[in-house]
Amino acid sequence: MAFQPALCKVGIFAVIARQNGGNVEILINVRTDQEKQQQAAGLPSDWSGKIVDLPGGTLQVGEADFAQCLKREVGEETGGCDAEIIGDFLGPYPLIKPDTGTAEKPHDLAFAALCKLFGEPRPTSEASEHRWVTWQQLEEEQEVRFPGRLGKNGRMAKMVSAALTIVANGLLA
Repeated sequence: MAFQPALCKVGIFAVIARQNGGNVEILINVRTDQEKQQQAAGLPSDWSGKIVDLPGGTLQVGEADFAQCLKREVGEETGGCDAEIIGDFLGPYPLIKPDTGTAEKPHDLAFAALCKLFGEPRPTSEASEHRWVTWQQLEEEQEVRFPGRLGKNGRMAKMVSAALTIVANGLLA
């Protein structure tokens, strides 16, 4: 059998955090495709929460680096806000399955960075609203839930957890 290199896309995500009193809050996007995401997550039809994700997206051909991609994506998804990247990028966080690695369905590697946001986020076509939530709210999965069947144990949660370790070490000032 001849070697066939697998195709992969690279996602870059922002964990936008702020101090609010004694709590650290994270900015999340409320997805515009709620019904599709609830079905994909296997949630009951009477679940009243919202599927959310982090601002970010796919590294495009021609972008100089991860920082350029992340700033573009944050601007697109927050209605023009700017982001300051704090520290190094975290990851990769792979999503590699037996049925991926093709042009139609590439492997997916994600990287994340802790960020500060400048400006007031406004809804866009990719996010019906933005919410500031605590890590505890994300872990409870009652009001808000990350996409996919893994929820609080999934890739987005791992990115947030790694970024909050940076916060715990005092780098978000």
